[in-house]
Amino acid sequence: MNKLNIHNELESAEQKRLGLLKNRGKVMPWLFVIPIALAVVSGFLFPPSGWLFGGAMGVICALTLQYYKVGKPYKNLQEEVRARLVRAFMTDYYPEVSFQFSHETRRVRTILEKSKLISADIYMEEDVIEGTYKQSPFYISEVHLKNKGSKNNTHTIFKGLLFQFRIPGRSFPRSRIQSKPDLLKRWFGGFVKNPEYGFWTDSEVLEKLQNDTRSLAPFIRHLGNHQGDVRLHLEGDQVTILMESKMKFLDEPKPHIKETFLNNAYFESMGRQLHTLLFILDAFVDDLQTTDIEDRLELIAAEQLKIPIEQLPDREIRF
Repeated sequence: MNKLNIHNELESAEQKRLGLLKNRGKVMPWLFVIPIALAVVSGFLFPPSGWLFGGAMGVICALTLQYYKVGKPYKNLQEEVRARLVRAFMTDYYPEVSFQFSHETRRVRTILEKSKLISADIYMEEDVIEGTYKQSPFYISEVHLKNKGSKNNTHTIFKGLLFQFRIPGRSFPRSRIQSKPDLLKRWFGGFVKNPEYGFWTDSEVLEKLQNDTRSLAPFIRHLGNHQGDVRLHLEGDQVTILMESKMKFLDEPKPHIKETFLNNAYFESMGRQLHTLLFILDAFVDDLQTTDIEDRLELIAAEQLKIPIEQLPDREIRF
C-alpha cells in the first residue's frame, strides 16, 4: 500500500467519523426525552408505579437508539482504521512480512489447551495478527480469559498477549517456563527454579533445555520483570508465550469519537508494541546475545514512529 492510498482511506474514515459525531449530537437530546416521555405517559396510564416501568423502558429504547445510530457504526469504523494503520505500519517498517489481521476470536482456545499454559472456562480474543517473518510462522493476539463461579458469575484469571511462533531447525524438549508459578506448581508441578535468572522450569530434558535457551535466559527474565506473569511452552520448533499485561494491544491511547484517527501517539504506541513482539521472534530465531537484546530494546524505546502520510487538516468539532 502506498502513502496516497492510506491517505485516501483515512480521509474517508475521517469524513465518516465527523458524520457520526454530528449524529451523536442529534441523538443526545433523545437520550433524555424518550425516558422522560415514557415515564410520564406510563405514570398516567398505570398509576402509581407505572412511571418506573415507563422510565426503564425509555432508558432501554434510548440506549438502543444510541448504540445503532452511533456506537456500533463507530466501533466498526474504529476497527477498519486499526486494520488500515496496522497494514500501513507493516508495509512501511516490515515490507517482507506477509500477514493477516482479524478483530475476532480465532485459535486462542486451541493453542492454550494444547500448550497447557493455563486453563479457562471462557476464552476471549481480539486483534489477531497471523503471518510469516524470517520464514517463521507467527500468531499474535490480545486475550482475556475467565472462569465461571457460583451463580454463573465470571472472573478474570488472565489478561494479556498470546504469541506463538515456529523456529525452523530448532528442537526444544517439551518444556514449560513460568516467571511466577503458584505454590502448587512449585511444590507438586515439577517446576525447578533457575537460581541465576529466577524463573521456574518444567522440562522433559532439563539440561538440554538449559543449553538450548542459555543465551535467551536474560531475555526471558527481562520479559518477566516488565510484563508481569510470563509463561512459555516449548516443544520441537514451536514456542508459545503468554504475557500478562495491562497494555491494550493496538488500542493505546483509547480512541474516542471526538478525536481524529490521525493520532500519532496512537500510531507510535501501536508501532512499539508490534516492534517489540516481532523483536521477541528475532531474539529466538537469531539466538541473540544479551548485549544485542539490550541494544535493540533501547532502540525500540527511542524510535520515533510517524504515520506514513501527510497530516490531515484539523477539523475537530468540540462540544
